[in-house]
Amino acid sequence: MAEEGFHSRLWTQPGPNLSPLASQQLQSQASEAAATSKEKKKKQRKKGRRKSAAKRRMKSAAQNGILSLVCIALCWFLKCSAAPMPESSGDPELIQFKWKNKEFVARMKSEISDLKESMRTDFSLGTDDQFLFMQDFLGIEQADHSHCQKATCDLGNCFKQLRAGLHTYYGYLSHIKQILPNYTNRVSSLQLDTSNLSTNIQLQFEESSLPVVTYPQAENQPNFLQEQREIGSYLVLRKFMLFMDVITRALNHCIV
Repeated sequence: MAEEGFHSRLWTQPGPNLSPLASQQLQSQASEAAATSKEKKKKQRKKGRRKSAAKRRMKSAAQNGILSLVCIALCWFLKCSAAPMPESSGDPELIQFKWKNKEFVARMKSEISDLKESMRTDFSLGTDDQFLFMQDFLGIEQADHSHCQKATCDLGNCFKQLRAGLHTYYGYLSHIKQILPNYTNRVSSLQLDTSNLSTNIQLQFEESSLPVVTYPQAENQPNFLQEQREIGSYLVLRKFMLFMDVITRALNHCIV
């Protein structure tokens, strides 16, 4: 028992017998540990400040982004509000004219497509890409519709161009009837529809107090009357189909 008490007292007693060198080393180690702990805390505080600054920057960027979107939306709204409306805006008669003739154009497109595919089959024609380079050579003109493409539609001049284009294709169809007599009945039906659509536009001219335009008979005949009659006739129908799309877009753009 006495021995255990001795060992216990020996273990728990502080070390007054440490040498000065050892004591200095312990103090140095304690100082280094305290400095390390202080430096670590300093780094943690810096890291925390950086995270806070990053969060503030992200929040500011998000706010700026939202503000920019609001400004863009406001500018767009003001621009649209200030933009001039089409001259036909809100006219119930013109809107009725638009829907009636869009349906009429859709029926004509179906008629043109059927006739075009019949020619492709009967004449064993290839793809459209094989013949497109021949359009200019064969004298097949592109109907002008520049007034229908303006940002603010010029209704009067647009309608004039549409009627001029229909007049051009009406003449082409007359030539096709002459050179391809087997298609006379179907081409005549398409011609009648073309004439009726042109008349619809003319009547709308009169109701809207727009000047009516008359067109002289074309003097120059297209070259496909003498050469490549089948291909030329097919290309006329292809371009006529594209012109029907032009009319549909013009009706949607100019009458709202």
